[in-house]
Amino acid sequence: MRLAGYSELVWPCGVKQNMYNSPYTLWSIWPQLSILYRFFVFVLALVTIYSFVSATVVMRRLHTVPSSRKEGSTSIQPRLAPLHARCSNLRQLLKATFYLFGFLFFVGLQSAPITLHSGHGFPAVEVLGNFVFHFVFAANVFVVFLVLHLVQWLTWSRLQAHAN
Repeated sequence: MRLAGYSELVWPCGVKQNMYNSPYTLWSIWPQLSILYRFFVFVLALVTIYSFVSATVVMRRLHTVPSSRKEGSTSIQPRLAPLHARCSNLRQLLKATFYLFGFLFFVGLQSAPITLHSGHGFPAVEVLGNFVFHFVFAANVFVVFLVLHLVQWLTWSRLQAHAN
């Protein structure tokens, strides 16, 4: 049975996988991405991997540090300092990546009004289509940033709860 909006992918081992085929997903607009946008997707993938690895490291190390609420426990602040530094570095990296995206997005928007008018229809329709393309890319990137921010926020809040 075929569902509307889905394409069927058959793996060499015979497994069938249905994949949502929306015009708004990153894999559907990948062929049209500029070199700068592809570079940014690569950078964002590296930042995503680093974020998840850092969050995992902080969460695992939190389990080895005793809670500060235990009576008679020594100060745990020196043991939490490297974890605070890692969370701070992660926050700064997310900010820098966001600023890089903003810069590349606005540089990319400059090319939206440039069209190869074929003579059919209004040029404004082509320009609006170019803007939609840039906004679809931005929406995909913002979803990734939202997930990364939630991971960073969850890690920071667990660290703060453990320290108090």
